[in-house]
Amino acid sequence: MRIPIEEIQRIKQTTNLVEYIRSQGVKLRKKGKQYFGECLFHLDKTPSMSVDPQKQLWNCFGCQQGGDIYEFVMKLQGVDFLTAHQLLGGISKEATKEKAMEETKQEAAKEELPKEQLSVEVLKWLELASNHFHQRLLETPSAQEYLLSRGISLEAIRVFKLGYADGSLLEKLSPEGKEALQKAGVLTDKGKELMNGCVIFPLLQAESGIVLSFYGRHTKLAQHLYLPGTRRGIVNHHGAINTQTVIIVESIIDALALWSVGIRNVIGIYGTNGFTDEVISHLRQCRIKQAIIMLDNDLAGIKASEQVASRLLTENISSNIVQLLAKDPSEWISKGATKEEILSLISKYTTTQAEKPTKTPPKVEQTEEEITITFDNHQYSIKGLQINGLDKMKINLKIKNGELWHLDTIDLYQENSRKRFAERATGRINVLEQLIEGQLLTIIEELERIRLQLKRKDSKTTVKVAMTAYEQKEALEYAHSKDLVSEIVSDVRASGLI
Repeated sequence: MRIPIEEIQRIKQTTNLVEYIRSQGVKLRKKGKQYFGECLFHLDKTPSMSVDPQKQLWNCFGCQQGGDIYEFVMKLQGVDFLTAHQLLGGISKEATKEKAMEETKQEAAKEELPKEQLSVEVLKWLELASNHFHQRLLETPSAQEYLLSRGISLEAIRVFKLGYADGSLLEKLSPEGKEALQKAGVLTDKGKELMNGCVIFPLLQAESGIVLSFYGRHTKLAQHLYLPGTRRGIVNHHGAINTQTVIIVESIIDALALWSVGIRNVIGIYGTNGFTDEVISHLRQCRIKQAIIMLDNDLAGIKASEQVASRLLTENISSNIVQLLAKDPSEWISKGATKEEILSLISKYTTTQAEKPTKTPPKVEQTEEEITITFDNHQYSIKGLQINGLDKMKINLKIKNGELWHLDTIDLYQENSRKRFAERATGRINVLEQLIEGQLLTIIEELERIRLQLKRKDSKTTVKVAMTAYEQKEALEYAHSKDLVSEIVSDVRASGLI
């Protein structure tokens, strides 16, 4: 759920960053206009964290971390932006969920799903079903033993509210609830639990934590189930927060098995063809720089790994493909693999392999009239770049693919503006929307570099105006005048200054 910018600004303006950091046990001492203290995010023997009370920003010269009050809370508490907002006194969790449910309902129409499937009413009943499944798991030792055999710990069961479907959900439902969960696919047309006999994995919306769907794995049969329709939701969305590197595995069970041994920066996808736009969007929003692809060690997994790597490349995310020592992470962990062994294997692929280029550098050409940035088969033309006003990058941007083109005014620093440009351009020039979005981020980097060069050049440029011979003669006569002081006073009076 998007939080209104006004709400974010209100929190920043009403929260004293210096006092908040002090309240977390940091001793801050003032030096000049800034405060300095020992950083909480690394072993800091000398105060290397500075806090600027005017700009309301913090920065550590030791671990290179920094940002505003939100970044501080997110890193300190290990939470996402929305949770940090709530911890700082933002809108309540309940209000956030209601808003997120409404927004999810609106998104359903865009994806051509039945509106009823993701209505507020349906989402409320999904939450109730999730709570019921979780309680049933806690009371069913055999289901817990199944998860333990797959390498998933009791801690993970509690944290991710894993559940078990045993057919008892119907007893908890009103007629309205049955109807809602039938629309969602939790119940079949005959009113039975679709995932009866399965351990249940709730799939959540990253921004709000509301339940969007379920994944079920049968404890006795080689069967796994999703709810009907588009794959929705993410397990362990926190795995991509406060890190630049994320591990991508082929299944939810693999992700939680890694989480259970202490490897927390992991996200599971939904099979070899389940790298969804929702997961990609989440990685983009979390500004992930590198991905470790650790899909199943079989032909399908190896092929899918290359596809995932290619898709990540369009987002400017570099990747390394790791070949497992077992069929999948869950199997390896259930046989006794430790966190240290897994990280050691990963390090072999990330430090010994020749690093792949994350992208082909674009060709950049600059004239007085425009800047041209050319990627493989299409070209961007930029006009109107200003060297002042560094809080925005508003330009006239034209993208051209052969004879096809699209022109618009865009602020590259605004995500919505970039997304709107990509959406409109895709329909006109036949270039993948995600590819355009990724290239716009590269264009930002290039334009920031060009703008910095122009600003430096502008600051060094001084205009020298030569005096004429007549002006030089008058100036010398004035300087050698016997009544120089009187003439200066007279001239100043004549100017009106006194």
